[in-house]
Amino acid sequence: MNAKLKIGNFKTYNFHFTILVKRAKGFTLIEVLVALTILSMILSIIFAVMRFGISSWEKGSKLEERIQYIRTLTTRLNNEIGSMYPYIVSVNGVNVFMFRGERDKLGFVTTNEDAMPDIPRGGTKWVYYFIDRDKGLAAREKMLPNSNAVEDKEGNLVIIEPSVKEMRFEYLDINGWVDSWNADEKKGIPKAIRINLIFEHKEPISMIVPVALSSTEAEREKH
Repeated sequence: MNAKLKIGNFKTYNFHFTILVKRAKGFTLIEVLVALTILSMILSIIFAVMRFGISSWEKGSKLEERIQYIRTLTTRLNNEIGSMYPYIVSVNGVNVFMFRGERDKLGFVTTNEDAMPDIPRGGTKWVYYFIDRDKGLAAREKMLPNSNAVEDKEGNLVIIEPSVKEMRFEYLDINGWVDSWNADEKKGIPKAIRINLIFEHKEPISMIVPVALSSTEAEREKH
């Protein structure tokens, strides 16, 4: 009985020893393939997460640049257009408003917040916005007083934003928005100006700039 037990125990130990010996020899081909497959899946997930992170960072960086770019552009337009006022000059004995409001061009008098070449900050200047075919959104600036300042080919040329390819202005009249504004006929400048900008590779933007010192004859009669 004991001999049989010993023999049985010997067979059991021998069986476990055989398994351990087989395992000690290394992994089977199937086990290696499974391990490599799992490893490749893990690496793929890691690389996908890294690509997503880099892509998100690049998009966030571009978005931040665009926001900063739009903020700079709109701040300039707001400051210059919002601070315009009805400036009148005498031309051949006739009082004329220095304001030109067209669909794609805008000329007005505003305060000189930015120092111009050889001219310190302060005083008033004539600003004329237009689209240059090669240079984008541009402006002519000329310090006042000067009765010839309304000439759009005179003054200091400033390139505001090369990526702007189209610009549209609308003017708030007493009855709504209009595409042009004759300050001499209306005896004043508009209450607000809507600006629509179309860029080369960016989404268009639209903004409304209130004019603090606006006043027309129709509004004065209404009050």
